[in-house]
Amino acid sequence: MLLDCQIISRKIIKPSSPTPQHSQSLRLSLLDQSAPQIYTHIILFYSFNTTTHPLDQIPLKLQNSLSQILTHFYPLAGKIKQSPSNTLYVDCNDEGVEFVEARTESDLDSFLLDPPIGELNNLLPIKVTEFRWVDDPLLAIQLNIFRGKGLAIAISMSHLIADGISIALFLKLWADVTRGINLNISETPKFDAFEVFPPQSRFINRPLPEYTTKHDNVVIKRFVMSSQAIQKLRKGDHDQTQEPTRVEAVSELIMRCLKRMRMDANCMMITVNLRKKMASSKLSDNSFGNLWINVDASGQERVRSAVRRVDEGYVRRRERSGWVSEGAQIVVGYLAVGVG
Repeated sequence: MLLDCQIISRKIIKPSSPTPQHSQSLRLSLLDQSAPQIYTHIILFYSFNTTTHPLDQIPLKLQNSLSQILTHFYPLAGKIKQSPSNTLYVDCNDEGVEFVEARTESDLDSFLLDPPIGELNNLLPIKVTEFRWVDDPLLAIQLNIFRGKGLAIAISMSHLIADGISIALFLKLWADVTRGINLNISETPKFDAFEVFPPQSRFINRPLPEYTTKHDNVVIKRFVMSSQAIQKLRKGDHDQTQEPTRVEAVSELIMRCLKRMRMDANCMMITVNLRKKMASSKLSDNSFGNLWINVDASGQERVRSAVRRVDEGYVRRRERSGWVSEGAQIVVGYLAVGVG
């Protein structure tokens, strides 16, 4: 299937109200500065009823709600810059976020039956993987309208400012505003990561990546597991007193498969969310930024025990050692969302 997207329009969406002067500079945390210099891409597919949601009203509705939500996620409308002390910060200048509208003659239902993995880039607002913090946008969005009754909303967000949970928070609150739900102040993002992990100038010396659009040594595969299969996996043979979660069950399946491929038994890590691990801090589920750490989950250690041994003392020890890796080489990265 050839996925040919035609760009209809490009607009810059700015926050609906200007960012207050006292919030116009946001320091990146130590974990932000050490995060991968890449974009995180997410594509969300929807079918819709043209009777209740006229097609010609959807782009404007999304643009208006995006403008409103950017008043809460105001750093995303700015640019990353370097301070005189050689640390990174976000210049929250309300420059705005690019919103691209595109159309394709592909049918969504047929498309989802066998997605052309190699052509998904056509749905993305930013086609490259590498994020160069000088002048590159922190966020871009593309609305793709399929033939018939389908659409895909694709976002590209810099990993240097946000992890998977931060992106999920943005998407949830944007959806709420689009549906007309008024947000409570307790739901809005908190930009407090730099208070818990102060930035250091030594991370600024990393060379900026060169732009590339193709990696010959990368293979992308799609594996689909039904809810029934995952439930069967959770009920399978395990020695835990508490039934494993879906994330734990699928993670351990992946690890068993890697070992059967004769991968090094001591080369697997999982990504752990730190928001509830730092007992002395005020971090919460609404804390925005990179708040994760890779933890060794190799050998006979199960995913749950690997996550549980991460506490504030463990994190601070890793911090003092310069975040030296535990020696793992393969990261089960999808655990960035959902592991606590």
